[in-house]
Amino acid sequence: AAAIGLLVLAGFATWRRLTAPVVLPPPAVAADSAVQWEDFAGAEACVECHRAQYDVWRTSTHGRAGGSPSRQVVIARFNGVPIRFQNATVIPRIIASGEYQFAVSQPGRLQLVLTVAGVIGGGHMVGGGTQGFMASFPDGTVRFLPFDFIRRESVWFCNTVGRGDRGWIPITPDVPLEACVDWPPQRILGTHSRFSNCQECHGSQIELTAATSGYQTRYRDLRINCDSCHGPGQRAVAGDAHPGPIARGLLPVSCAEGRIAHGLSARGDA
Repeated sequence: AAAIGLLVLAGFATWRRLTAPVVLPPPAVAADSAVQWEDFAGAEACVECHRAQYDVWRTSTHGRAGGSPSRQVVIARFNGVPIRFQNATVIPRIIASGEYQFAVSQPGRLQLVLTVAGVIGGGHMVGGGTQGFMASFPDGTVRFLPFDFIRRESVWFCNTVGRGDRGWIPITPDVPLEACVDWPPQRILGTHSRFSNCQECHGSQIELTAATSGYQTRYRDLRINCDSCHGPGQRAVAGDAHPGPIARGLLPVSCAEGRIAHGLSARGDA
């Protein structure tokens, strides 16, 4: 009887232990970063002391990874030849002021003109070098447009993953504009829980913050600049410190993840 009583007590104790509420410690509070956006200097600030390194970088894949639209950066055909969807016509053009634009016309709707604010890519990736475009929106976000260009095939294409589910496909008169996942534009430059985004992969020192009437987007560069690998360069420019060395051949984890996801590699240094 005593043995049975002990077993009952042991079983009861075990049951109490298993059913008792689990008290978790409070979540750790992340410390504020000591590094501010203003601490990053940008590549051009390094030229005076590091001309040889800058000249090598400037002609590298990283140094030609994107930027403001210009004839030196843009490889896509902004020549006025229409991009024809099933239910829309998009005209890539350069206007007299030098602005690069996409003029989007759809039946029964006013023409929408999207001015290119930034260019991502330069056709450098082996097996699929492409170039994409972004426009600034009234809420302060910078959003990716669904009109991408691939250098090798010299065609416009869009991403239908998650909507048309046909992958990345050439734009033809059989493809409705709405089959492109980036129409209407919703993927932003920067990171925010409200939007899908490309995070920090295609630019340097990208910052998206909530403002009083929307958002504020800023970045040092749409290329991969010196600060991206060496760290904030403002102190070095001011003569207070020297940027740290980068181990040759060491590919940062953040870069590797993006390239593995795309299944591509880049020519040259990248």
